[in-house]
Amino acid sequence: MLAPSGRTALARVARLLGRAARGLLAAGLLAALAAGAPCALVYGVGWPLPDHLPSPSEVGAVLMAPMSSSVLLDALACGGWLLWLVFVLDVAACAADVARGARRPHLRGRAGPVRRVAAVLVGTLLLAVLGRTATAA
Repeated sequence: MLAPSGRTALARVARLLGRAARGLLAAGLLAALAAGAPCALVYGVGWPLPDHLPSPSEVGAVLMAPMSSSVLLDALACGGWLLWLVFVLDVAACAADVARGARRPHLRGRAGPVRRVAAVLVGTLLLAVLGRTATAA
């Protein structure tokens, strides 16, 4: 049987390892979403925007033709790029809130799902890095 001081030391090490694992998981998810999503979009769909500014006749021809699968994929890829941009801006806003000393990211006015995911990932990283002092704050 462990002495009381041995148990507290073991509990401290377990908490530290758990916090490190949560921090690594949050950092991995944040990196995958911030850097992996653009790579997946470019690799999977390609660049969805045209390489030149289309003329009005080209725009009219695309809009009047039946929708092809490439047009649908390009539209979905543009939506994916916009969603990625919103996520990156929300991560930056949450990081700025933390840097300014906010104790908790403010989710009342901006409570969309993207903002919540960004706030959870940034908050988890904050708790993993700062540990007990962040929890007390």
